[in-house]
Amino acid sequence: MSATNEDCSPAPCSPKFVVEFGKHKGKTLEQIAEQDDAYILWLDQENVLNIEQEFLEAGFTAEEIIAMKRTEVF
Repeated sequence: MSATNEDCSPAPCSPKFVVEFGKHKGKTLEQIAEQDDAYILWLDQENVLNIEQEFLEAGFTAEEIIAMKRTEVF
């Protein structure tokens, strides 16, 4: 299963991106990361998000990645 945006590519990893399916339907990635960061990682594994692999390998949690995106650290 993979949910994508209109051009069939993975959705951007923006904190304000709203998930339009599943148990977190209607919530932003920022809201989900605060409650269920494992779900953010699952979205990445399903190619719904574009989370850079090096940040995952460096040990950042999904919540930390979303926080960095919010402040545009990378």
